[in-house]
Amino acid sequence: MKSSSSALRRIFLAKVPSYLVFVIIISLVALIIYKPVSSTVNAAPAVIVQSQSTASIIRFGEFDFIRPVLYVNGESSSPTLQNLKVSIDNIIHNHTADGLINASVYIQKFDEAGSLTINPDELYDPGSMMKVSMMVACLKEASNNRDILSAKILFKGRDANMREEKGATQKLIPGKSYTVKDLIEVMIENSDNDALLLLSRFLDPSKLDKVYHDLNIHPQKSDESTVLLSVKDYAKYLNVLYNASYLNRDDSQWALRILSKSTYNKSITRTLPEQILVAHKYGISEVHDKVYLGEGGIFYSDVSPYMLVVMTKGRNQFKQSDMISEISDLVFKTLNSGS
Repeated sequence: MKSSSSALRRIFLAKVPSYLVFVIIISLVALIIYKPVSSTVNAAPAVIVQSQSTASIIRFGEFDFIRPVLYVNGESSSPTLQNLKVSIDNIIHNHTADGLINASVYIQKFDEAGSLTINPDELYDPGSMMKVSMMVACLKEASNNRDILSAKILFKGRDANMREEKGATQKLIPGKSYTVKDLIEVMIENSDNDALLLLSRFLDPSKLDKVYHDLNIHPQKSDESTVLLSVKDYAKYLNVLYNASYLNRDDSQWALRILSKSTYNKSITRTLPEQILVAHKYGISEVHDKVYLGEGGIFYSDVSPYMLVVMTKGRNQFKQSDMISEISDLVFKTLNSGS
């Protein structure tokens, strides 16, 4: 700053026109202010994290000059959510006698910046919950080429190595061609594995990897599972759909509408009033002696729209389903009572 002050002093002492003095001063000030920033404009990573007290704002860094917000991470100090944490911890503990190994829960009220996570570092096989990732990847690719959604794919018949999806309903018809858009609907609404397989063969695998990268999701593998995720990572899919921050507004709206038509109702929606709209997806995966059961959804409550994701591992699918339903019922009653 001493050199800058000396330069300004010399300018004032010199006999130069006043307008030129003004131009020189403005140029020096601009140089001092903007020099540290200009060297980093093109060095942004795919995802930028900015810490703000207890929350982090996750921004999409694919562009040169703009940094759109993808989602916000951060634990809330809300008394309502903190009271829920104690109650949910008790529910999880009470179910360990029923063969529950562990469970993780993520809750976010969309009218607040923070969230609540229980057992955030535990990893789970999400099973068919990952069909949401395939849907997002297809729609992201379609943002560059809308013809992709109308492309037709022939279903020749079931792959002998493809397992039957538990909880799936309507099945594809062998010998019939389906558009990519049709397959996405069947894959999400009915959790159809054949539709998933056709889409996975159609879409370049790198497109799915790009979604992981863009959303800062780090799936892991084990000897038993090809994909392992934390509950917080899975919540990112629902977050960016609700915020319409990764796909365009029309595609985000369509994706959530399809999720709201999911036919599965044995866990987070089982005891809820029928008039409550929920965009949700479940997943079941059996690995040796363990059962992974999870479900995540966005609840369009008039009082307080919120997200709930529950992922479990245990040895009894039906009792795990009961526990998820119990947690969902508690969360709904608590957030809608304002207590």
